[in-house]
Amino acid sequence: MTTTDAILAELTGPGGPFEIVTETVRGVPVQVYRQRMTSMRDLVAQAALRSEDDFLVQGERRLTFGEHDTAVRQVAASLGRFGVRPGDRVAILSANNPEWVITFWATAVLGAVAVPLNAWWKAEELAFGLEDSGARVLVTDARRAAAAAELLPALRDLDHVFVAGESAPPPPCAPTRSCSRPGIPASSPPPPSARTTCSPSCTRRGPRGSPRARR
Repeated sequence: MTTTDAILAELTGPGGPFEIVTETVRGVPVQVYRQRMTSMRDLVAQAALRSEDDFLVQGERRLTFGEHDTAVRQVAASLGRFGVRPGDRVAILSANNPEWVITFWATAVLGAVAVPLNAWWKAEELAFGLEDSGARVLVTDARRAAAAAELLPALRDLDHVFVAGESAPPPPCAPTRSCSRPGIPASSPPPPSARTTCSPSCTRRGPRGSPRARR
């Protein structure tokens, strides 16, 4: 065995820091690292390692890893109190902004499924996306809130709507430095579960939801 082979065996063999094992993923044997992050929740937990570094920058707005982590945990806890559970759909209808990012990661922390909606869709397309996904919660920005409000009476699965933005209460706790930092909710689906359902294309039959796995 060469020196390189010996090093690789030590690193990736049994008991090594990068031990490789074979697991069945969706019915297919796949080589994976035994000691690995198993979901996006694990990434959120790593924020403390860089808590003072910038994570989000939009114009004059800045959030460090620590501030983002606090906001994500706070929103996840709040959504949980509103009854959002693993597997529930949380739709996001917003321009690109910190609230969009915070909501996405909060959804992942809960084990729920984020449903990013095209912010430029017309009412008919939005109605299809919300109904087809079965979203229980909608987080929207102020600009799109009026259009979304017109659709609410026909959306039977939608339980809650939150308007996010600098001039409106974000969903549903403001991402400020003064927010408390609760623990990550304990419940979580297994790694292969969907984390996102995207509707990337529009056809005569409407946009088609495309699940993205957590793995």
